[in-house]
Amino acid sequence: MKRFKFFLFCLFIFAKSNSQETSKLSTINLSVILPSNADGLNESNLSKLENKIIEAVTNNGVSADGYTQNFVIYPKFEIYDEKESKGGLRNIKIINCNLSLFIKQLSTNIIFSTYSKNIQGSGYNKNEAINNAMSSIDPADPKIMEFVNNGKQKIIQYYQINCETIIRKAEAEKNIKNYECSLSILLSIPEEVPNCNTKAVANAKIVFLEFQKSQCEQYLQKAIAASAALYYDEALEYLSYIDPSGPCTIESKKLISVISSKVDADRKAKWDFLLKTYSDAVALKKLQLIAMNNLAIGWLKSQPSAATYITIVK
Repeated sequence: MKRFKFFLFCLFIFAKSNSQETSKLSTINLSVILPSNADGLNESNLSKLENKIIEAVTNNGVSADGYTQNFVIYPKFEIYDEKESKGGLRNIKIINCNLSLFIKQLSTNIIFSTYSKNIQGSGYNKNEAINNAMSSIDPADPKIMEFVNNGKQKIIQYYQINCETIIRKAEAEKNIKNYECSLSILLSIPEEVPNCNTKAVANAKIVFLEFQKSQCEQYLQKAIAASAALYYDEALEYLSYIDPSGPCTIESKKLISVISSKVDADRKAKWDFLLKTYSDAVALKKLQLIAMNNLAIGWLKSQPSAATYITIVK
């Protein structure tokens, strides 16, 4: 897939609503990791547990997207007692369980925060009893909120202490032309660490410019060739991959103007829209931030996950 295709997507999304929110890296985020097999828990139970954890995390201003897979939150669910109680025509299954939650940094193997609570559930069978126990978990429980907030503060502290080291790592990746990796490192520094985040975003713009410089020339040449062959739709596609605030702006704008004067009314609307983005400074600034963020997230999603329940609980 062409790596600049997201520019066309961003342009139309921005035109639709310049207030539209986009998923972003620059907030504290945790990967929610669930056990692949846990005592007595089926897929439905795990899904309910996951939803409870996500709600608890997001209630405290933390993203549960977990793009970076460095900071994770995971549960440990244990049934330590089971018994049956006579209840009318059918016996009632009663289970006593312990739910523990952990926030951990994978790269250092350090646990940042822990939470533990005994819970009880009942039902006509074990699965019903487990579901009943899960339902008793309150994401707004002050102890859970304290657990998430403690983890959040530890993560902020980590970035405060390691800001320069993280930025140097991103610079090293840029120097070997791993631009997407460099962007993902810089844009993962949360806004809750304002001094470091401001410096990281400034560095990310430099990385992004170098990335585009290495890419836009090839798309410009392909657009010129397509235009010469009168393949205007193809030329439009190539030009839409080019960032309007990048180093190929002048040449791209000239070509768009030339082709816009040659196409029919329906096609001209698309070309005029593309040309307009080159003149809107506010839109360009926002578009660049969206594009940088999407590029970094796309790269992170393409990487194999290092977070598995097996490695975490050792």
